Amino acid sequence: KAPFFLPLKKFTQKILHYRKTSIAKEFLSRVKETDVVKLIFDVQQNLGTPSRFILRLIRSFLEAYFSSFSNISNTTYQLLDVLEIEPKNLLKISSLIDSETLDELAKFFIAYYPPPPENERVIFEKGFRFLDKFMIEKKLKLMLVLDEFQAIKELERSMYKRESILGLMHGIISSTQNSWYMFTGSMVRLMTEIMEEADSPFYGRVERINVGGFTKEDMISLIYKAIDKPVSGEAIQWMWALTKGNPYYIVVISNQVTNFGINKKYIMKEDVERAFLESITNGDINSHCYYTYDLSVGKAKKANMLKEIMKSLAMGSATPTEIASSLGKDRGFISPYLRELLNLSLIEKTNGKYSITDPILKIWLAGVYGYVDPEIKRIRTKTDQHYKEAISSLKKQRGFFFESYVRELFRKFDGSSYGGVLLPKFNTVDQVNIYDKEGKIFGFPSNVEIDALCLGEENWICEIRYRNDLVTYRDISLLIKKKQFLEEYISEKIHRIVFISITGFTESALKEKSVWCIGLQELNKMFDMYKMRKIDLIRNPFYYE
Repeated sequence: KAPFFLPLKKFTQKILHYRKTSIAKEFLSRVKETDVVKLIFDVQQNLGTPSRFILRLIRSFLEAYFSSFSNISNTTYQLLDVLEIEPKNLLKISSLIDSETLDELAKFFIAYYPPPPENERVIFEKGFRFLDKFMIEKKLKLMLVLDEFQAIKELERSMYKRESILGLMHGIISSTQNSWYMFTGSMVRLMTEIMEEADSPFYGRVERINVGGFTKEDMISLIYKAIDKPVSGEAIQWMWALTKGNPYYIVVISNQVTNFGINKKYIMKEDVERAFLESITNGDINSHCYYTYDLSVGKAKKANMLKEIMKSLAMGSATPTEIASSLGKDRGFISPYLRELLNLSLIEKTNGKYSITDPILKIWLAGVYGYVDPEIKRIRTKTDQHYKEAISSLKKQRGFFFESYVRELFRKFDGSSYGGVLLPKFNTVDQVNIYDKEGKIFGFPSNVEIDALCLGEENWICEIRYRNDLVTYRDISLLIKKKQFLEEYISEKIHRIVFISITGFTESALKEKSVWCIGLQELNKMFDMYKMRKIDLIRNPFYYE
C-alpha cells in the first residue's frame, strides 16, 4: 500500500552513501506531501511483550502526529511519557484531540491491559490496526519505517503458543488504506529469512533493495563529493582494498582526509592512511566499530563467547577446528556460536573458513579494541597486511600490474637520455584521479583517470595501455584533452605527453607529433636500460612472476 509517488528504487540508487537508517530518514524528508505522518521506529530497541511493544509504537506514533499536526501542551507529552505504565492516559489524550478511534482504543486498553499471555495477540492486533484507522479518521497518510525489523520475531516468545507475529502483521498491513511501510534491517541473513523464505507471509509481497558496497567507479565518484582535489591511484586502490566499497567508511575517511591535504596539490596514499588511523583510534570509525562489536554483539545471548570468536578471527580466517583450538573448546561447542555470528552478518564463510565480514572491524579488533593506548605502528602493520592481501588478489589483472611496473620505470629516471629524449628525474610518479565536474573531457561529469602524472625536473603525463587493440587518433586526442584539463586543474605546465601501448598505434595516431608514442619493443629497451625485467607477453606476461 503506497499512497506516495516517489520512485523508491531510483531514489536509493542516488543516495547510497548513506547507511540504511539514514536512507530511510532522507527518503522521508524528500516526500513533500503535507498530509503525511512520518515515523521511524526501532524494533530492536523497543522489544518486550507484544502489548508493551505496541504501546511504545503508539506513543511514538502519537508524538509524530502531534509534532506535525496538533499544537498540544507539555502536559500532553507528559501523559505520553508514562503511557506504558498508565495506558488510561490515552483516554485523556483522545478527548483533547477529539478522536473516536483513539477513544475506542483507550477504553479497550483500560479493560484488557496488562493482558495474560493468551491475550497478548489481541492487544497487539488492536493497537496495530489503530494506526491506519486513525489516519483514515484524520484524513492523513502514514509512512512507517520499522528499523532493525529482523528482531520482530522476538515478540513471539511472549505470544500464546508462539503464534506467528509475521502472519499477524501481514494480515493487518494487507488491509490498510492510508499507510505505507518500509522494513530495514542490518542482519541480512535474518531479513532474507523472514521476508523471502517460501513459508514467510511476506514472500513475494515486499520489494527488496540491497544497500551493498559500491563499485570502484561509484566509490571514486563518492570520494570526489568530499575531496575536491586530484587523488593518487595508490590512494584510491588503498581505499578500495580497505573499505570494500563500504559507503560509510568511504565518506568518513574522505571527510577526514580533507583536513590533512589542504596545502597539497593532490591527495596521496599517506594522507588517506593518516585520516584512517585518526578515525579508527579516536574518531567516527572507532565509535562505529565499538557500537557494532560491543553493543550489537552484547545484546546476543552468551555474548562473551561470540566476542572471543570475533577476537580469534581478527588474527585471520580459520576453520571451525582452528577456532575451537585457539579457544580451548570442542568444535561442536562453538558451532552454534558461529551460526549466530553468521546470522548477525558479522562473519562470512568461504571455502570452509570463517572470516570477519568487515575488514575495518577486523583491523579495529586486532589493533584498537582492548588497548588502553593503541599504538599507531601496530595498527599500521595490520592495515598494510590487509592491503597487501587485497592487492595480491588482483594478480590476474594484468593491466593493473603493467601500469604499476611502468610507473616504477619512471621513478628510476635519472637525467639520462634515450633516443634523443631527456629522461628527467621525477619527485613523484603516481596514478591520479580527478573529478571533471563540468564535463570538459567526455562531455558529461565523470572521473578522469591519469595513469601516470610525473612531477619533477619536467612534468609528464602518460597513458598506459595494456589491451589488444591499436591506439587510434581519437585516443591520442583524448589524452591531449586530459593534459589541457590537468594543466588548468593543478596550475602546472605539462612538458611532455606520453602514450605507451603493448599493441601499437595506427598510422593516424603516430602523425600527432606532440605525443611521444612508445610501443613494447621500445619500452623493453628502456626497461633494459634501467636493469628491469623485460615484458614477454608469451612466456612471462607479469614482471612479478
